[in-house]
Amino acid sequence: MAEFHIAPYSSKYFEGVKTLGQQAFPDDPPRSQAEAAIPAKLAMQPELSLIASDGNRAIGSIMACYDGHRG
Repeated sequence: MAEFHIAPYSSKYFEGVKTLGQQAFPDDPPRSQAEAAIPAKLAMQPELSLIASDGNRAIGSIMACYDGHRG
């Protein structure tokens, strides 16, 4: 199994996360694209944005949220 690391999001991974998003969700509306979604998330709950990396390459990202409710 390949080794990877999970860490808080860093802007050095922006292009990689953007590419992952475009590959996974090619028909995303503009509000969901990286240029809009990442800054909005970092302004609200930056601690819930994580990156999976293989060295300096983004191989996954998580943008979690908490709205005060469970379930």
